[in-house]
Amino acid sequence: MPECDAQLVIVNIGSRGLNPTELIGVCREKLPQARVVGFCGHLEIEIRRAAKAAGLERILTNDEALTDLANSL
Repeated sequence: MPECDAQLVIVNIGSRGLNPTELIGVCREKLPQARVVGFCGHLEIEIRRAAKAAGLERILTNDEALTDLANSL
């Protein structure tokens, strides 16, 4: 990953095409200054737990992420 000064990373932790816990770990390692937040469906309890354990700062519902992202952050 090239050098980056990102302050915020938003991850779709409900995506079936990636490993969100691994991605969160990479973000934490490569971008320690950034807030790492994610979003998924409110009923995806196991995904939410795993993401929180991996170091996600905040988890938004899909609705929060789509309708009111700026205020949710």
